[in-house]
Amino acid sequence: MPVQRWSSRLSSRADVRPRGLTGLCSPRAVGVPHTRSSALAATPASPVPAAASRPRAAIETSEAAWARARDHGAPGLLTRAGTALASTLARAGRTTDALDLAESLATELLDAVDDTHRGMIWGHLAALRSYHVGTDPQMAARARYAARSALATAGLADAQRGDMELYLARLCETPAQRAEHLAAATSWFEQAGSLMGLGMAHHDRAGIAYQRQDWPEALHQFRASAWALDRAGHGAVANARLGVGTTLLASGAHDAAEPILRQVRRQGRSARHAALDFAATVALCSVAIRREAWRDAEELLDHAEGIDLGRKLQPVELEPLFVDSEARANQAGQRALAARLGALADTVQQ
Repeated sequence: MPVQRWSSRLSSRADVRPRGLTGLCSPRAVGVPHTRSSALAATPASPVPAAASRPRAAIETSEAAWARARDHGAPGLLTRAGTALASTLARAGRTTDALDLAESLATELLDAVDDTHRGMIWGHLAALRSYHVGTDPQMAARARYAARSALATAGLADAQRGDMELYLARLCETPAQRAEHLAAATSWFEQAGSLMGLGMAHHDRAGIAYQRQDWPEALHQFRASAWALDRAGHGAVANARLGVGTTLLASGAHDAAEPILRQVRRQGRSARHAALDFAATVALCSVAIRREAWRDAEELLDHAEGIDLGRKLQPVELEPLFVDSEARANQAGQRALAARLGALADTVQQ
């Protein structure tokens, strides 16, 4: 197929209206190359107009580069401009548009480019397919295939290889497989000196430890994640600090957890990050319930119920807090509060 036909087909994918996306509470968003696994994690759910202009300007710049590449027609140039536009769209919340564009790049260009550019295309597909796993039962297999295909090329830098191992870890079905891929990801990130990548890998390790209720290990990994992300200057550090707070709370150290959770809540509210605000508020409600400060718990629950998440919440750390808080409220005879907690937990997971 002539290059000009590639470019005309691909151009139609990018000429679409923007879609909204709230920020994620767990750093699991998209955008490659390395490493923007959490690029949406610190995005405000309702950004102020000045902030909203920055994604638009970035998209316009990427679209202009994409138009120049279409005029030129060289497959390598089309790959670089197309993947750059896909990353920009994803960071702006237009993840469906970004995936459509990346899929078109793969269809039209994989057989026409060298190994380096194939790695770029497969890497973007791995990131974007991983993000959309929840909407398509077959997407996980397609995401795994893309990540393995990217790793099979010679076109990835060390940090990008860490990204692919991180995606594979998140798509694994067994703890042993997850641990294997996380170890590989950590090794690549260390070799690359990538603080951001290490922050993501430590965060995922913390989640595994949290699920098996290994509180010391979870706390160690969340703190390591916060340390790395803070030094990388990435907003996802708030997610790691939330993990530190919820882990301290789950382990019974609610006095130590409270100031951390209040800091995270202030940051979430200041950034208009609905998911972060919600998670910290629910955790603080759990602190109040453990102290039997029922009026404080009701006020915090009032606030949590009023937050419009617009999506299923990600962090697994909240589930045991809901269960524990509901049980404690019931045991104390606070039936109405317990019922509200149960209803809110059900709503969040729908």
